[in-house]
Amino acid sequence: MKNCYFKIQEKLQIFMNEIINNLFSQIDRKKYFPKYNYLKILIRIIIFILLILVHLIGFFKYDYRNKKKEIKKFSLNLFYAKKANFEIKNNSILLIKKGAFNKIDLDYEKRKMIKSILIEQGSKIEGNCSFLFSHFVNCKNIQIENLDTSDVIDMENIFFSNKNLEHLDFKNFDTSNVKNMNGMFYKCEKIKKLDLSNFKTSNTISMDNMFRECFNLIELKISSFDTRNTKSMNYMFDSCFRLSQLDLSNFNTSNVESMEYMFALAFSIKELDLSNFNTIKVKNMHSIFSYCKSLIELDLSNFNTSNVENMEKMFLGCESLQKMNLFNFNTSNIKNMEKMFYNCESLQELDLSSFNTLNVEKMDKMFYSCKSLKQLNLSSFNTSNAKNMEEMFSNCESLKKLNLSNFNTSNVINMKGMFSYCISLNDLDINHFDTKNVVDMSFMFSSCNKLEILNLSNFITINVKNMNKMFYNCSSLKILDISNFIDLGKINLDRIFDLTSPDLKKIYNNQFAIKLNKAYNNEIDFNLKKLKID
Repeated sequence: MKNCYFKIQEKLQIFMNEIINNLFSQIDRKKYFPKYNYLKILIRIIIFILLILVHLIGFFKYDYRNKKKEIKKFSLNLFYAKKANFEIKNNSILLIKKGAFNKIDLDYEKRKMIKSILIEQGSKIEGNCSFLFSHFVNCKNIQIENLDTSDVIDMENIFFSNKNLEHLDFKNFDTSNVKNMNGMFYKCEKIKKLDLSNFKTSNTISMDNMFRECFNLIELKISSFDTRNTKSMNYMFDSCFRLSQLDLSNFNTSNVESMEYMFALAFSIKELDLSNFNTIKVKNMHSIFSYCKSLIELDLSNFNTSNVENMEKMFLGCESLQKMNLFNFNTSNIKNMEKMFYNCESLQELDLSSFNTLNVEKMDKMFYSCKSLKQLNLSSFNTSNAKNMEEMFSNCESLKKLNLSNFNTSNVINMKGMFSYCISLNDLDINHFDTKNVVDMSFMFSSCNKLEILNLSNFITINVKNMNKMFYNCSSLKILDISNFIDLGKINLDRIFDLTSPDLKKIYNNQFAIKLNKAYNNEIDFNLKKLKID
């Protein structure tokens, strides 16, 4: 009989959310119900009430194999909340008395007063304990040694925003049933050491934000973590400014689907061994290593990126990075590479010849400010779906040559500042560029002051609206072919030739402006012919 009850209870709870959603969507959709719907609605309301009762009664399910009860993972504090029995001493010490609880009934103002939390022997927390000890912003110590945590399912943000917390002893902390560790130590800004070597994480599904903004964390012991069932590690070590060493040798990431900002802003990490990482299920690597400022070398040859769709800002701000191996990267599903290598200013060579960029739409600022880059291999790039190339190579100050012969720019809308401040660039052949859809060419070659020859005779400018400072400070430019530039009367040409060679500027002043003025007055259809200065 008991076995039958629990089976019915589990089945009902599985369909609980679906039935509730159906009920409320029905109510939202119609202001007044016709009579033939009354019975249907009444039945749904009765089922809803029964489900609440079932949830209240059935908080525990019986495990017949192990002959014990265990808490159901979807228990809600809405239906099951036990308030802690406590007293406050001297307006600064919170004494929690023995007993089971998962809620501390204190508002934010009272939590600010607490400087220490003492917990009596025999105390137990259970079920959903999210935010339980959070926002004790002036608390320096929480005595968790006496706490029984064996029946806790959810520890999301349990210590969140304890900005002055200095010490936590986890020697008796049982995390074997915890499925959610999101934000567990998020904003524990002063804590310096965390020994989590006894944590059991085999059931943990999510570790998002787990150590995020632990600004002063120096030592972190997590080598025993079992992450075989973990699906999400977004922002896990984000903004751990002082953390210089991280042992992830036991991490099993075979089920992880998202690693967004995982190591972002970990300023002090110089070395990362990720040779054991299995990334076959990962779809999002947005900013995974962004602003790892001290990272010198990175070997990602074992990374399987076949399912990744987003690599935006992946290595952004890795200003010390000198060497990386990306040769095995499968980028066939990537749609976004915006700022991927932004400000990797120590990189001298980058071979991306294995990259498949067929589906990439955003390449803006992809190599922005790679100031030391001398060799860049993009021979395999298929850019037929790219729409944005704004400042793609801007500030690549050491780049002398750039082979873009395979670039298909037929869908590109934005080329603003694409080669701006490439101050060493002296060889650039882009006459094959299809620019019929380009709207913005402002600053496109601005400060390319080593460039002497530029053939843009095949450029189509029918949709261009902005050429502001397009050739600004191209002081060495001697030969310029812009014979297909048309409809200039509709384009912003502000300072287009400023600080170019004197002869080129003279032609601009004497011919270009006069014909442009006529175009504005609709006297002629302006079509600028080839300009050559010997």
